[in-house]
Amino acid sequence: MERSRILRIVFMILCIFAAGIGIGRFFIPPPDLNVKVSGLEGREISPRTIVAYYDSKIHLTPEQKRAFGRTAADFVRELATTQPRTQERFDLFHRCYPKLREHLRPDQHAAFDAITAQHTQRMKELLAK
Repeated sequence: MERSRILRIVFMILCIFAAGIGIGRFFIPPPDLNVKVSGLEGREISPRTIVAYYDSKIHLTPEQKRAFGRTAADFVRELATTQPRTQERFDLFHRCYPKLREHLRPDQHAAFDAITAQHTQRMKELLAK
């Protein structure tokens, strides 16, 4: 193949890649971190409160905070469709924990697992009432 033809193909591929980045940046909205759900005892559950809670316990990096925020936004959106103190809501929590755990470093796993165990125990107690 001619050298100029190869360069044109490479240039076209780069343009397609740049267009994909541009479309993703300007046309796909960022996750809504202002979604809120009422929890037990009138507590507010939002992606920001979830990130702040885990940051206070595990000390997240800025990248981890962003990743937790995206995962938490999806979680809170789904959480809004469930009733408090139902098995459906607790199942949703259990589906979210592994997604959050993926964003952690191995040295943070033990602390996260301890928090998860506490939440699971508290949820079982609430469901039993």
